[in-house]
Amino acid sequence: MDLIAQNKNMVCFFEIKTRRSITYGLPYESVHRHKQRKLRQIAQVFLKQRFGTVDVPCRFDVISIAVDACGKEQLTHLPNAF
Repeated sequence: MDLIAQNKNMVCFFEIKTRRSITYGLPYESVHRHKQRKLRQIAQVFLKQRFGTVDVPCRFDVISIAVDACGKEQLTHLPNAF
């Protein structure tokens, strides 16, 4: 989990992935089922510790940053990614 933010009553959990090459796929493609499961587990612990319950509105976003050979960055925000 790279970033946790709260906007009013919504807690947003962010996973940020950066790649300098897309040889092995785009950055967001590395957030597969296993990684999603781990992020959900981390979120549950955070919510329980912070709010005393896991029954809090939340979402999981992925920020994908692809950097090309010239150093130009392409940012993609996937809200509610999973």
